[in-house]
Amino acid sequence: MMNRLIEIAREHQASDIHIMANAPLTLRILGEIVFLKEEIVGEQYFKEICSQLLDEAKKKILEKNGEVDFSWESQGNIRLRINM
Repeated sequence: MMNRLIEIAREHQASDIHIMANAPLTLRILGEIVFLKEEIVGEQYFKEICSQLLDEAKKKILEKNGEVDFSWESQGNIRLRINM
């Protein structure tokens, strides 16, 4: 699942990924926000991504504030900022 998001971000040379349930996947590319209308994030997919990416502290922030921002780095040295 995360592999697909990394692939999309890499293909578009994105610095940020914005993930929201029932909305298009959104990337920041060269400072501009780009909505990928062909990549809709479903409710179940959003929940699965949350369980993979968020520790308990981040989950509490998401529940309290309705969003959470953090950086994430893959084993392949790809670093992204993520907003959920």
